[in-house]
Amino acid sequence: MKRSLLALLLTNLVLAGCGSDSNNDASVPPVEPEVPVETIPVEQATSIQVLNPEAEGVTGQVTFELATEVGVAITGLKQASLAYVGFPVSKQWDHITDTMGLPWHQAQTFGCDDDSCTIDIEEIAPGSYALTPNEFQWVSEPVSVRTALTLAGQPPVWIESTLP
Repeated sequence: MKRSLLALLLTNLVLAGCGSDSNNDASVPPVEPEVPVETIPVEQATSIQVLNPEAEGVTGQVTFELATEVGVAITGLKQASLAYVGFPVSKQWDHITDTMGLPWHQAQTFGCDDDSCTIDIEEIAPGSYALTPNEFQWVSEPVSVRTALTLAGQPPVWIESTLP
């Protein structure tokens, strides 16, 4: 009898210890539900804005966002063209053989249309893109690069970048 009473007492003590009211400060903040982004396919967009364009002069990768004039993200980009012009360090003109003081430059063009594509187009998030040209390289590395991004018959967006 004493054993069963002792076992019952120990069980009650264990169960009483589990009902703690302690408030641990290691609470997890509530997770906000992800708000869906309003999107429109590029074919249906009546206006196109290129936002936050950036060009990387060594790899040629261009990142940007596409949106309508009211801020709706544009998805499904399949056609684009990229043109790069690389410029060397400026130098003093000494003689006519120095090309009359005009700096040399290098140019490269890449495009994606219905027939062929020399650009990898990646939609990172709705309306956010990374374009990477295939086989991009400079004959001799320039110090500054001007990149023209052209989309869907829009005027080109010029992006300046310098190389490290």
